[in-house]
Amino acid sequence: MPDIGPVWCVIATPAIGVSTPQAFRDWDALCATEGLTLEASTDKLKKLSRAYASAFAGTIPEAKHAGSSGVPAVSSESRDLAGPQESALVRTGICSWIQNDFERVVFPQHPSLREIKRLLAGSGTPEAAIHASLSGSGSALFGLYLTRGDAEAAQARLRANGVESELTRTLPRSDYWGKMLVQKVI
Repeated sequence: MPDIGPVWCVIATPAIGVSTPQAFRDWDALCATEGLTLEASTDKLKKLSRAYASAFAGTIPEAKHAGSSGVPAVSSESRDLAGPQESALVRTGICSWIQNDFERVVFPQHPSLREIKRLLAGSGTPEAAIHASLSGSGSALFGLYLTRGDAEAAQARLRANGVESELTRTLPRSDYWGKMLVQKVI
């Protein structure tokens, strides 16, 4: 898949711990009760595939003057924030329905993690997250933001509630591999 541009990221590291083995046991129990492969799962995968294809083919209807990523270019005449910082996936609406399924079993046992996600999301604020989620089975959570200022506002909300966090940025694939693979100079 084509690479997407970097976004600002806040990683919340709460003081509580989540047992990964217990989270998997709870998830397995939930799946045994509800069934793992519901008909809706196939529909979600098809919807996701179509959204990816649209985003990366530049065919999103509302994305006028979009590049190959499907993200409209930043306009100097408007306050359009779309640009390299914004993932093409945001324009497809994917972030509105992607979620970490572990949240269904972890949040009822650790309600404070749901509150931290709410703080990261910042819904209803000018600096709302593009996406916020539990990371894996927890207990870390993350939020993705368009600007550094938006990410810093999320950090301030967390700090005011006694939650530690780190501010960072995602890397384009080429930068990631460039940092991970060190060339041996002879």
